[in-house]
Amino acid sequence: MNDIDSIEDNRKIYYVNVQSKQLYEQPDIADYHLVITANAREYDRIIEQFLEVDDSDEWTLETMFQFHNNSPDMSMVNDEHDYRLKQLYKELYKLGTDETRRHIEQMRIL
Repeated sequence: MNDIDSIEDNRKIYYVNVQSKQLYEQPDIADYHLVITANAREYDRIIEQFLEVDDSDEWTLETMFQFHNNSPDMSMVNDEHDYRLKQLYKELYKLGTDETRRHIEQMRIL
């Protein structure tokens, strides 16, 4: 086993608040909705996806305000945001506990 394999196998439990886009190692630090187990690379990927969702949120707001009077077709903007959220939830589903998976299934987002 090399160092990369060791890092890959070093999984931790994280408590996820999607709304605030935060991952916590302690359940009592803040409100959380989902529980996942992730290694360092998976953790970094979730953080990247939070940033991508943030970017799509900002783009949606900017586009809405910029074209408010022109009534543009917002479907492209909404599609991008939906895509980013689905990618995030797919990753959370993959890494989630059974309870987390059930919760995501009930949301019917995937």
